[in-house]
Amino acid sequence: RWYSPKGAPVRSYEILDGREADAGGWHGVLLNARLGPAFRTFLHRVDSLVCADGAVNRLFDEGPHWMGGAEALRVAIDTMRTPLAVVGDMDSASASNLATVTRRGGAVLRLQEQDTTDFDKALDYLERQEIDARKRKLLVYGGRPTRLDHMLSTLNSMLRYERSFGRIVKLDEYATVEIIPEGSHVVRLAAAHGPLPVSCALLPAVGSVSSVTTVGLRYELRHQPLAFGVCISSSNHAESREIEVSTSDPLVLWTALPRPKTTVTGKAEN
Repeated sequence: RWYSPKGAPVRSYEILDGREADAGGWHGVLLNARLGPAFRTFLHRVDSLVCADGAVNRLFDEGPHWMGGAEALRVAIDTMRTPLAVVGDMDSASASNLATVTRRGGAVLRLQEQDTTDFDKALDYLERQEIDARKRKLLVYGGRPTRLDHMLSTLNSMLRYERSFGRIVKLDEYATVEIIPEGSHVVRLAAAHGPLPVSCALLPAVGSVSSVTTVGLRYELRHQPLAFGVCISSSNHAESREIEVSTSDPLVLWTALPRPKTTVTGKAEN
């Protein structure tokens, strides 16, 4: 019933490879977490940037290390289409870094309410901007893999705003994560995902999924229901660069990236 890949939209990750066909039109959101090598890829792939509160400290304090110097970071930021913005309750952003943003013509939006996260606030800010609907694609960098509560909160924010943007793709040093809406899709992996097979997982985004069918995975799903406490597709592997996914309900697609993973301190972050 749900399996109809012919003419299905392609959800390509080739933005990570810098492919011209997929470059441009991606808006960046930087989360407050330690930076790593993938930060350089992230910053070179987006044409606007919003920092979620303390992420602005990461940008200016750690960013030069990963960009090859403060001047390279400045050029990357200054050549974006829109000025840098910082959004959040500002409980962690330093006064000096906020001053740098305003001095460069950027925006600082202080929102004190505590019913939403700084990531929510950043997404709400972007949702309210005048952005061409064809370009409402977000690449989100960061996250804390050692904090399950933060990981779930990030997924919750992505799910809340999934229908407000063309796509929301989260990137960190370990994986890409995306909410796949109901329907049929072709997922095109990037060279950056490393050699095949690529570790991946399909998880229910809300409650349960009535039916999932896939082509291109080691452990294929055939009209498979998914639900936590019953069955999820973890520890799976993509055997092809293109995966076909047909789902009755939203899914979380987690796809691993190769690691050597060191942070700005030179220590691995597990």
